[in-house]
Amino acid sequence: MKDAPFFNRRGIDFLQAGQFKEAIQCFNQAIELDPAFPDAYRHLGEAYTRLGKSVAVAPAAGSRREGAANDEKTIGTRDAAPEENTADDLYNDLLSVSLSAIDNVWDELFASSQEEIHNVWDECFSDPTENCSFPAILEFLDGGVENIAKAVLLQPAKNDDLTLMEESGDGNRTFPLHQCSCIRMAGLPAEFAQPKDLSCHVEIIETVNGKSYQKYIPAEQNLKNLILGFSRKKDNRFKYVLFPMINIRKRTQKRFIGEILIEKGMIDTPDFRKALDAYNRHRQLKFGHIIAKQAHILYPAVEVEIQNAYNNKGTDGIKVGEILLAAGLVDQRQVSAALAVQKKIRQKKIGQFLIEKGILKEEEVYIALAEKYRMPFIDLRQQTISRKMLTMLPRELVLKLQILPISRKGSTLVVATFLTDVPAIKDIIAKYTKQEDIQLALTRPTHLRKIISRLYPKTNPVS
Repeated sequence: MKDAPFFNRRGIDFLQAGQFKEAIQCFNQAIELDPAFPDAYRHLGEAYTRLGKSVAVAPAAGSRREGAANDEKTIGTRDAAPEENTADDLYNDLLSVSLSAIDNVWDELFASSQEEIHNVWDECFSDPTENCSFPAILEFLDGGVENIAKAVLLQPAKNDDLTLMEESGDGNRTFPLHQCSCIRMAGLPAEFAQPKDLSCHVEIIETVNGKSYQKYIPAEQNLKNLILGFSRKKDNRFKYVLFPMINIRKRTQKRFIGEILIEKGMIDTPDFRKALDAYNRHRQLKFGHIIAKQAHILYPAVEVEIQNAYNNKGTDGIKVGEILLAAGLVDQRQVSAALAVQKKIRQKKIGQFLIEKGILKEEEVYIALAEKYRMPFIDLRQQTISRKMLTMLPRELVLKLQILPISRKGSTLVVATFLTDVPAIKDIIAKYTKQEDIQLALTRPTHLRKIISRLYPKTNPVS
């Protein structure tokens, strides 16, 4: 079936072959079939740019500006269980700013000003109430929902977790919050509504029952066992949302790595712009240039053979590798090697590119990743790992997933990884350790690999 994705893929083939007019026709056909198909707009803009023209590209779906306006939206339950990834597959997702995000990065990067952030606080926290009870909606993990006319947050003792109690004429009821995915409230007592740190960002919070929420989350959290968030939707009566920490599966800030790097002073805006341009050029490197370098032949010779083949009739759809094989310039081994290099280039994330080019240090990129995925960052050189920790997981699993148990804090098992907080990894660790509360801490890959190789040396087979 020739649908929008079909014409988009065909356009990409033309784009890679340097046939920009044909590519533009395909992308326009894709847009005509599906006007809401963001990839087609993006590739169309790239085709016009490479042809020497310009075009107004529609904003990518799910941009930060759109997400902030719809932060009340509940994304919903998962349609299917996530596939079990290998360590290599997970590593491909490690540095999350992809080429599709780069195209609109400058529009996205500074979409929310500091003035807007302060306005959020003016709307939500400028007039704290002295009331103690408020209407609330409890969303339970099993899908149940209960409305409460008068809900009170209370802390029975100094070291106890917060609980929620319903005030009614028939007597008070106490609700165990660990059974809830979230608690929506129409108000909060004054002591909960005055964080000192005014910084906040939209986060996507996924709970253990598969639901996802987009909310503004303050950087400073004062509640012991809950995460406080809020909505800016004007007609939303229940603008405060509380998430029990034990039921949060994953947290992600809805902003790009580049924004975090600039905010932390790790790179300035002009240098980041240059890095993005270099990254785009790297990703768009033509196959002819790649194979010329791999086979140690002059590119003009490659270009002549490609042009001759395209000028001949009956060569539609022929690939560059096939043209050069027929011309005797390369052999099959060189073509295969060049294809492997091309695939590696296109899969490379911007964080990897910045590290390889020496634009940023590995530690800086991973500190930014830890911020985006709301994970602690640790320096393994400062950690002391007990022998008991080394027995927590099978050796084969540690080597395959490149994870390392490093400590136990109360009932929480802390595991070092260079992968972002992938729920599948937590599930695997829980299966082997029988530990419910697992915290993944991000660390530098070079340090983690080195320490794992020392603690789990390769064993020689017995002869």
